[in-house]
Amino acid sequence: MNVNKLKKTLSVLLIAAFMLSAAGCSMIDYKKAEKLRTDGDYAAAQEMYIALGDYKDSAELANECGYQLAKAAYDSRDYDTAAGLFDKLGSYKNSAELKQDCDDNLLRAKLVGKWVSGSVDIAELVQAVFDALSGNMDVAALAAPATFSVRSCSAPDRNTSLPSGCATNGPAFWRF
Repeated sequence: MNVNKLKKTLSVLLIAAFMLSAAGCSMIDYKKAEKLRTDGDYAAAQEMYIALGDYKDSAELANECGYQLAKAAYDSRDYDTAAGLFDKLGSYKNSAELKQDCDDNLLRAKLVGKWVSGSVDIAELVQAVFDALSGNMDVAALAAPATFSVRSCSAPDRNTSLPSGCATNGPAFWRF
């Protein structure tokens, strides 16, 4: 009889030890994920929170890390990356709204590109027209007189001077 009681006691102790070790691992991983998140390493923190599953508020914090990654891409105007990340977040915070804004910016870039001059950023003018057409701006604000000539020339980036042969009488514009 004592042998059976000893077996039961050992079984209970082994199960308890296993449960405590599993909970201890989750707690340690959770603290590591918290440290990564507070240090701004949202990608690594998000992976750890996802691996933790339903431990504490890991699912919520995984979403928050994903949101911070998407917001950083959005703020740096990497709309393609941001749109994908916001899409994965679904209705978390204002992700759906920001994803739509990314899609609008991507469409705008495809339709207009980035036309720049030394004095006027055509993208800003196009944005003003877009805002006016979508009801976000008074159309009368677009009536301000603007005179400039346009010639399309290629330049590798905004910091490059206008290539030779592209000079105009007014501001010169080029697309990149």
